[in-house]
Amino acid sequence: KGSGPIGRLSQKERWHWVVAPRSTIIQTGPVHSGLCTEPQAALEHLLDTVVRLKRATPSPGGR
Repeated sequence: KGSGPIGRLSQKERWHWVVAPRSTIIQTGPVHSGLCTEPQAALEHLLDTVVRLKRATPSPGGR
């Protein structure tokens, strides 16, 4: 009773703001030059690690 209006809220209402929503921001750093021998492979690696969604692989036995 003595905790005020925040204390009367449900646990979800009190604590939902603590969890950060999914970030859609890619933070950039200073510009630097770089060379690679396989630009297509480098692009695929970046897409796989930063952009593309990872899909769960089914477990053996189909469970």
